[in-house]
Amino acid sequence: MKQWILKSPAVLLIAAFVYTSAYATSVEEVLATSDGRTIHENLMALGVEAVPDLCEVLYTHPFPRTIVRALHELGDPRAVDCLDAFLAFQITERAEGRGGLVWWVPVIQALRDLGDASQVPRMEAIFRNEDISFNTRMQAVATICHYSDGSLRDEAEAFIFDMLERYPEWHRRRNIESMGVTDDDLLEALWFVGTEESHRVIVEQLSRPLSMYTDQKAIPYVGKMDRLDAAEALAVMAKDPRQEPHVRVLAAEALRRSPRFEESGAELRMLLADHKDWAYWLDGVEDYPERLQSLLE
Repeated sequence: MKQWILKSPAVLLIAAFVYTSAYATSVEEVLATSDGRTIHENLMALGVEAVPDLCEVLYTHPFPRTIVRALHELGDPRAVDCLDAFLAFQITERAEGRGGLVWWVPVIQALRDLGDASQVPRMEAIFRNEDISFNTRMQAVATICHYSDGSLRDEAEAFIFDMLERYPEWHRRRNIESMGVTDDDLLEALWFVGTEESHRVIVEQLSRPLSMYTDQKAIPYVGKMDRLDAAEALAVMAKDPRQEPHVRVLAAEALRRSPRFEESGAELRMLLADHKDWAYWLDGVEDYPERLQSLLE
């Protein structure tokens, strides 16, 4: 039986596939040999030298979100021009009735992190276009708050807080979800407002009773706040058995990075004490099993 397994064509094919993708040395090789679970890791392993080639395939790859994510996380400013051109292309595609909407959010997020104030005019145009989905507009507003000041920033902030005020807690999630906005987008935008009030609102929202949507994008930002109540909110989320396992890992990671981690008195091992009951849910979810183990060490 062992001899058959070792010589099985299917096993040999899988082994060859894994070996080839693990040692791929170019973007072309990675895209040709990686599966959905390994493609991001393998693209990242190529390093910033892969940025020009990633820009080349951005328009032709069947899943451009994969390419945008890699360009974003590699963090090389050389990606800004191609991402900006890609966003302009998507806007034109939508304007001419050929779609081009689904990829806007990750592109805007990448441009916000890698770009500069030159992104503001395009973001203002997106913000003012009411035909564009609210979550896309909210990401554009966050970018405006990050790079702009004066009356435009004031208008962007007012838009964010108006969204919070127009929908009471018991009703807001359902209504905004139907409009294409999640609490994630609101809370992420509030982070870029950057005021004491906006940060207080984020912690307040994150501390409310769990409901069917989880504010995953906001979790890393809460870990950056120099606030004891923010660290305490993360501790509660990390310990809550009702939360999805990967959300508990995110909350524990953010708590460990918090300036108030030690002051909070939280112990990660205690917060994640039941990890053996749910860790199997993380199996195959990117690098979450390794991240969980790191938190327990």
